[in-house]
Amino acid sequence: MDNLVKIIQAMTDAVFEWFDCLSHPYQTCDQVVSEEVSARDKIAKSLRLWGTAFAISLILQLPLYRFADIDWKDMQFNLSNVVLVLLILLLTLSVIHLGLRVYRIDSKLPDTVAIYAVMVGCFSPLVVILQYPSNINLLLQIQHAKHESLDLYGTIAYVLKGVATPGESYFDILASVSSGLLPFVSFLLIAALVNRISAHYQVDKYKVASSVAMSMMLITFPVIFLAALLMFAMYVAIT
Repeated sequence: MDNLVKIIQAMTDAVFEWFDCLSHPYQTCDQVVSEEVSARDKIAKSLRLWGTAFAISLILQLPLYRFADIDWKDMQFNLSNVVLVLLILLLTLSVIHLGLRVYRIDSKLPDTVAIYAVMVGCFSPLVVILQYPSNINLLLQIQHAKHESLDLYGTIAYVLKGVATPGESYFDILASVSSGLLPFVSFLLIAALVNRISAHYQVDKYKVASSVAMSMMLITFPVIFLAALLMFAMYVAIT
């Protein structure tokens, strides 16, 4: 019983810590990357914040998967989902860190990871909520393709056609609006990331922005490939 109470307390503390980060991202970022904090503690807190946000994001997605007849107890799908998202995260962090180094910015991996976790990673649950309508549309299209027994290329063509030519129902319009807002939200998060990196390493914002822009361009196709693998995992998991 005591262990259960400790687990619940730890989970509650993690959620409150995440919410505090969400409410005061700049203050949290300054605290995490403070020179008084060791590199190990920076990584530990960054992973704790991002892990909490990631867990909340996964929980928020469960109703979507159930809506498309994906069993939430399907461990093969859940494991694929977690692994692919982690790969995207590791790829993004690595390329941003190396991109800063290429631009002669003295990036320290623990600090860069911490800034990214606070300024971008903590907001992933809000991005998941914003993507609800478009993700439902995507899952329904994948589900329809599977029920029609379309092959891989047929499924890709069907999904791309659905994305390119949205319907005229209120829900389709809502999905289009949410998809249109996503680039704007992503721009705000990247702008906040650039601002904090610039302030922390005391370099020009335009130099940091150029570095991050180059990094985003480099990871575009690998991220698209990993996202396609995630859609394939959805296709396999749909019953």
